[in-house]
Amino acid sequence: MVIITGTGFSTTFNGNQVYFNGKAATIESYSSTQIYADVPLAAGTGNITVKVNGVTTAGPVFTYQPSLVVTTFAGNMFQGGTANGTGENARFNSLAGLAIDKNGNLYAADEGNTVIRKITPQAVVTTLAGSGKQGNTDGTASVATFEDPTAVAVDQQGNVFIGDSYLLRKITPDGTVSTIATHLNAGLSIGYPMITAITVDGSGNLYITDKANHLVEKVTADGNITAIAGPNSTSIVSPYGIVLDNFGNLFITDGLIWKITPQNIVSKFVAGSADGQGFSNPKGIAIDNKGNFYIADTGNLAVKKITASGIVTTVAGNTNNAALINGIVSKASFGFPTGIAVDALGNVFVADANAIREISVQ
Repeated sequence: MVIITGTGFSTTFNGNQVYFNGKAATIESYSSTQIYADVPLAAGTGNITVKVNGVTTAGPVFTYQPSLVVTTFAGNMFQGGTANGTGENARFNSLAGLAIDKNGNLYAADEGNTVIRKITPQAVVTTLAGSGKQGNTDGTASVATFEDPTAVAVDQQGNVFIGDSYLLRKITPDGTVSTIATHLNAGLSIGYPMITAITVDGSGNLYITDKANHLVEKVTADGNITAIAGPNSTSIVSPYGIVLDNFGNLFITDGLIWKITPQNIVSKFVAGSADGQGFSNPKGIAIDNKGNFYIADTGNLAVKKITASGIVTTVAGNTNNAALINGIVSKASFGFPTGIAVDALGNVFVADANAIREISVQ
């Protein structure tokens, strides 16, 4: 908020217009001697210009201070649908998992539409695979069907892996969809499985969370599935999100955050948070190139950050306000954050009901 003081300002609605470096500002209140204006995001440094009843006056140079802000990258949280398009013109229906490739493309499990969507760094949304009908048919991208896609991961070769209820599916770069593993044939199913998250290592091994059966499992390239952690050996109860660091350690969301070493040693990584809020039904987890973790803390309607040393802070979100509110992180709100991904520049993307939100410095 900037207060502009002068004389002769209009006292009628829309009589004043304010620009920061050529970008229009939102006027919160005004009088004949003062205008209260919100600085537009990413305005940059430049002159303040005031236009009163059509007469323009150039003011001093305003130095813009970049801030960490939340914006809507694609979709609309309050309006679901199937439309492809760019940015807020696209529509999703109950987004779940997110993943990002080496080129900055996002992949989203569009659970309500039973399809997989691709979003470019320019926010162009297309349907990667799925006819929109419910099923488990393999084949070409437009013919294939999905049952209940919730988890998504991508490897260095551009293969996209999908957790589709009890099925593990694969989409190759040419758009071919296949089923590479099913719990029903693996001898591991205690109850009805539900794959909620996937991560992949440099050798092509997949690691998955089976929320219904309380298991963390490894899936080799040939489809062999083994349990590496679960209720019989650890206190992991209901694993949801999973991510792999550069040292081969797995990190799991399950009410708190667990760590599993390459030797399958399970320990609590973080049990709460430094802001005293704790976690409430945390779901997605992602890691940046500095070793910081980002958590979609669904029950708290927030995004939290955990440093490599285990210090937890709230990045953005308001526990008492489920809403689509963009702006600086201290005022922004989420509706239902689930999936999360981080790009090479440290920008954080969050699946939030029917929208993908972005947390970035602007």
